[in-house]
Amino acid sequence: MADSMFSRAEIEQDLLQLILQEQVQYPWNPAESEAFFAGIEAATADEWETGELAARGHAIASQLDSLWAQIDQTAATPQVATLFSRVAGRVPQQIIAGIVQRSQQLITSNLSLTERMVQCVQEFVADCNPEDLLLTSRKFAVVRSRGTTNNFVDTALQQVREADWSELSAGEQAFLSLAIAHAALTDEPKASE
Repeated sequence: MADSMFSRAEIEQDLLQLILQEQVQYPWNPAESEAFFAGIEAATADEWETGELAARGHAIASQLDSLWAQIDQTAATPQVATLFSRVAGRVPQQIIAGIVQRSQQLITSNLSLTERMVQCVQEFVADCNPEDLLLTSRKFAVVRSRGTTNNFVDTALQQVREADWSELSAGEQAFLSLAIAHAALTDEPKASE
């Protein structure tokens, strides 16, 4: 108990001295920051060799890359899953995923909606002329502006004959692909809504 009283008295005395000091001490001296960071770098350099430091840096970078890739896939998954379920068996999944991925890349571009739709599907319907794709995508814009429909995927599924993707004409493939691109770019409501 005497030790704790002595310690307490000592602490109180130190506190009183700090309070009564005329010069207030700033806990961090900005002029000494360079020396502080140089000391940390020197300590780090002593602990790790350059090769080990580079290897750890690459390991961290690859972990961050894989985490970002997972986030991107997770963000796209609900939309892709919805489109997969709506066009199951009619359009190959890799085409749907490619269109959705391309739409996410173009969402902030300065292109018009019709131009973005064409950009999304161009690589998947290579047999179609880009001007024809643009003309078809403009039809979507006209229908949308009239308010006739807001569900182009279901409309396209009704208008295009039921057949394997490879058996569809280039025009039918383009029409379905543009409907999917429109849905991906505009977050088109689902059929059940």
